[in-house]
Amino acid sequence: MVVVMIYPNWTIPNTSSDVANSFIFDFTKLPFRALYSSATDIYMAFYIPLLLFGITANILNIVVFTKTGARDNVTVSFIALSVSDLFYLVVISPFFTVLTIRHYVEVKLGIKFNWLIDKDVLAHPSYWYSFAFYETSILITVYISVVRCACVALPFTVKNIFTSR
Repeated sequence: MVVVMIYPNWTIPNTSSDVANSFIFDFTKLPFRALYSSATDIYMAFYIPLLLFGITANILNIVVFTKTGARDNVTVSFIALSVSDLFYLVVISPFFTVLTIRHYVEVKLGIKFNWLIDKDVLAHPSYWYSFAFYETSILITVYISVVRCACVALPFTVKNIFTSR
């Protein structure tokens, strides 16, 4: 088993094996490090605005679909998809917030940010639990696609097969 370790400051631990040292490399000295850093600055700026836009858009979708009424299976499916996407964005927001704060304050400004709670405790549970809603959104999208395909394949019997219940 080969383990590759990344050390940001090129500090090699005291090991007697040359084989272990050959697998340790410095991530900061790679040629694409500057490109990676500038790309990270660009897409980090979009995390929080996209989260806020997604949350408000899903709330608006839920309000509009519930006011039109849940009479057919398409409306029920879109309400379920909006609810699942909304829960995904709400649950994943602590992860992206911690990631953005950590990038701009600790990495770019070099200021040591004192977290009241450990940042990994804030970020990682929300990241893993959010994928339950993400996978639910995928399943609802597949269901909507199957219904649309059935509308083409069985145009006169699809209303009896897929009902709003």
